[in-house]
Amino acid sequence: MMPERLPWLLAACLAGAACWFWFQVLAPAEAQVAALQREGARRASVRPAAALVKPAPVRPSETSFPDVLAQIAGAAAQAGILVDEANYQVVRLAQEQAVRYEITLPLRLTYPQLLVFLDELHAALPALAVETIHLQRQKIGDGAIEARIKLVVLMEARP
Repeated sequence: MMPERLPWLLAACLAGAACWFWFQVLAPAEAQVAALQREGARRASVRPAAALVKPAPVRPSETSFPDVLAQIAGAAAQAGILVDEANYQVVRLAQEQAVRYEITLPLRLTYPQLLVFLDELHAALPALAVETIHLQRQKIGDGAIEARIKLVVLMEARP
């Protein structure tokens, strides 16, 4: 008699466990998801569109290139970096009435100095972009790294 009732007893236990799981776990989780979706929709509708758009940095004039170099040197000095040499190349963009200055800096510095330097550059020159950074460490124990940083400044062409 017992083996005939066992499948029904197991089925009833599984149905009871499924009901308990639904009411104790799934229903509260679904309610929480719905509340979070409502909150997200409310926040999205409140956020002003102007706060989402950052104004584009104003391109400096080509005549201010020496000032840009001075600001780069100042950022290096703030980070405690000695700039021995810097190379630059000028590319004229006729269709945009702009000039692209590509500045390459070979540096020997520590990683924290590099972070401070890049932070200072970003604060001083928002129109400047870091195009490439090549880092090389001779030995694992060395504190200093060899860095080759290529910076790009897009400037308004002289009239």
